[in-house]
Amino acid sequence: MKKISLLAAIAIATVFSTSAFAAPEAITDNEKTSEIINECYPGLKAYYETGVMSIESLTEETLADGSTKYDIKYKFVRNFYDQSEIDDVLKEQYPDIYMMNKIGLVKDISICRFVDKATGNILTNVAYNRTAPQHHPAPRFENRFRQGRK
Repeated sequence: MKKISLLAAIAIATVFSTSAFAAPEAITDNEKTSEIINECYPGLKAYYETGVMSIESLTEETLADGSTKYDIKYKFVRNFYDQSEIDDVLKEQYPDIYMMNKIGLVKDISICRFVDKATGNILTNVAYNRTAPQHHPAPRFENRFRQGRK
């Protein structure tokens, strides 16, 4: 009877220990997520760092042989810049639009990054509205030429 209960205890312990290896654990820590992407999914690194990829779930599973398996589910999103960042991006990458903004020819500027699904490239979109041209009357020109001196 002792042998049967001992075997049953070992069997139960084995079932619990192998199920512990099989249960996937969700990873929510940003630092660990970044580490996993760098090591296991280097093709996604640029998307993650530029913010055009949203991670829906990342799970870690320890297999029976002791190795670790990661499962990642993600989608591509648009990453809009804050107003404080727009001037810097315009200065560096779009100097013409930057100058038009400074002199008042454009307004309502928004910049976002996104992934082109056909090529996989990260692209930038700049949207703005042109302002109405301000008509200033031509300076008055008065002819004050005198013919001859008196």
